[in-house]
Amino acid sequence: MPGAPPELANDLREKLNKWTGRRWMVALSKALGEPPMGDVRRERDAAEIAALKNHPAVAAIFGAACATMVAGTAGAVVLRWETAGGMSQAQETTVAVANPDATGFGRGRIDTDSGLLSWRVSYEDLFGGTATMMHFHGPAEPGVSAGVKVDIGGISGLASGTTGSTSIAALDVPDFLAGLWYVNVHTQTNPGGEIRGQVSVAPVPLPAALPLALMGVAAFGGLAARSRLRRG
Repeated sequence: MPGAPPELANDLREKLNKWTGRRWMVALSKALGEPPMGDVRRERDAAEIAALKNHPAVAAIFGAACATMVAGTAGAVVLRWETAGGMSQAQETTVAVANPDATGFGRGRIDTDSGLLSWRVSYEDLFGGTATMMHFHGPAEPGVSAGVKVDIGGISGLASGTTGSTSIAALDVPDFLAGLWYVNVHTQTNPGGEIRGQVSVAPVPLPAALPLALMGVAAFGGLAARSRLRRG
């Protein structure tokens, strides 16, 4: 160790003895020393992480997760829908008695592969306080009437906040995704519909591969823990 003061070894030995409570022997040498322990530890950890990433179990799980995500993107997708702007009487084509205070909102999800359609429909301030019928109608643009596609009330009831699901025909899925369906809430005063809301569809992140990805993380963590135990 060129240029080191002669008392360095003795001072360092005494400090190590005091700090650790153990006896140390320190000698100076002109030879190059070992890399710092921190650098050694970081390099060792990086090598272990690389090895764990290439472990067959971890690679297989993450590979399956990626394949599931790609398949989900190319095929079936779960999408969120809602009655954009809510439900109102202004969206009805004709009404018997005006009730501008009546409002509502619908939301849910649709599986583009199976056609499974779920919903939650709420309303307030209807004439008479309750609905007499509640349907999905379509296909129709806003301001245009169409026939019944799904009898919401017959499946999940007519109370505000009704929640249910059913599978729709494969031929109906494109129209639903295009926003050509609407929710219509009927009352005794307005049997043709008191409030209406057009369906609007947007993607929602529901990764089918999430369980597989979590399995990969768990496997990676387990292997890392065993590696640390062996090292310790």
